[in-house]
Amino acid sequence: MSSEPNDPNGPANVRLRGVPWRRSLAEQMSAALGEMPAYLRRARRVERCIDRLFEQAKNMHEEMGRFVIFRRRQLDEATSPSERRRAEERLEGASARFQKRFTRWLNEEAPLAAANAEIDGYNRWFEFERECSLKDVPLGSLPFERREPITVADLLARYPLHS
Repeated sequence: MSSEPNDPNGPANVRLRGVPWRRSLAEQMSAALGEMPAYLRRARRVERCIDRLFEQAKNMHEEMGRFVIFRRRQLDEATSPSERRRAEERLEGASARFQKRFTRWLNEEAPLAAANAEIDGYNRWFEFERECSLKDVPLGSLPFERREPITVADLLARYPLHS
């Protein structure tokens, strides 16, 4: 990366291995302030925690649902009526096991509490931390949208149970 000798933080636009690259606002603020303000760190923590939760749910859904997909393929490939009947029974069993295991994971093991604790901290402190960081902005002048806690229904909406 190259930077101007007069600018200790480097330019907003830089070249990285010959490709133009624009710094994000967070990176520009971090370079200018030495560290991101607490309200931005908190918002990024919430986003990372939610991303991790949904990534874990996706992985569990795929891992637990593999056998259902396998059984569906067997049903599609069945040629005789008796083969088809056996394949349907196996698919029903695999689907029931998937639903039971995935529902148990969502209700007992999914890290919803950690994500919701981060969201609660965000809702409680974000506005205050932002007002402290932006000293010249009148109190309450910037809109703030509370984040709702993540629920099992939110995860099921994205990763539904196989039928």
